[in-house]
Amino acid sequence: MSFLSDLGLPTSLTSVIGLAVGMYIFKTASSSMDPAMAQWTPQFLAYAGDLIALVASQLAAAYAGVKAIEAAVKFDKAFYYNYAGYSTTGNLLGLWELLAVVLFLTWSLGISIAGYVEGALLWERYEAMETVGQTVTIVEGYKYLALGCVIGVGAWISGLALGDSAEKLLNFFNEYEQKTRDEATDADNNRDADGTAIIYDLAFHFVTLLFSYTTISAIAIGAYAFGYTYLGQGDAADAVSN
Repeated sequence: MSFLSDLGLPTSLTSVIGLAVGMYIFKTASSSMDPAMAQWTPQFLAYAGDLIALVASQLAAAYAGVKAIEAAVKFDKAFYYNYAGYSTTGNLLGLWELLAVVLFLTWSLGISIAGYVEGALLWERYEAMETVGQTVTIVEGYKYLALGCVIGVGAWISGLALGDSAEKLLNFFNEYEQKTRDEATDADNNRDADGTAIIYDLAFHFVTLLFSYTTISAIAIGAYAFGYTYLGQGDAADAVSN
């Protein structure tokens, strides 16, 4: 919701508002088609949880992917003729950036696929319960809603964090294009060998990038693991096995 962002509201808040508006539209539309859905029925709560898990996961994947592209692709920086010619490692600056970008986009792909898988598992669980004649109780409805929120919000928080960090973590390579020629000098004005500075800088930056990537990913992985674990045990499993 870009018009809210233009008002200075943070992305995390505008996203919650957008999700709330979507849920309101879903509730209004379902109520108009089926008067029985005008109340917060267990079935509505369960399917709302599935919708939140699926939509929030795709929003997270899209946000992180778009932010990664915006941070990496510049039309006035990071061209080969600007950074090449000073060292072998520096000549491969574009490759190092490509590896980092692929890592970010792979995360987006994984979150998108995981979101669809978890959403499908939830949907399959509901259909299995209906097949055996099990009725979703109000308590189970709230449990499924909470489960969907845990999955969706966990993915969304992770996507926000990764997307917002892309400007620093990926744009580093674009800003480095004019520094591939620079080397440190000691007190006697002896200059390091070509490529020394970029080797150190890339090593330090990739440690930061990978550790940030792992930490942020743990949020989404934890949410999906929680959802997958619950779907295989407890009330959800008993409803189908009984």
